[in-house]
Amino acid sequence: MAGEVDEAQSAFERAATAMNDVGLMAEEVDPATGELLGNFPQAFSHIGLINAAWSISQAKQHQWDPARIVEGSAFYRQTCLPTPTQS
Repeated sequence: MAGEVDEAQSAFERAATAMNDVGLMAEEVDPATGELLGNFPQAFSHIGLINAAWSISQAKQHQWDPARIVEGSAFYRQTCLPTPTQS
């Protein structure tokens, strides 16, 4: 949904309703019944929702720049930057 902030916000709001009474999410949701299916609780579902919330907030502030995020990451520094040579 790159560049489609309103659609992303709408999808996020629908996903956020797929929780039980204490805020836990399952791996899947039956679209017809709303029944929580699969592994429960599912950490990846929670992480995805958190990442979506962050991405939407950054897009709304016009600060989201994937290149800046990737280049500033520890992974980028460890794998893409030359290492100093030892004497």
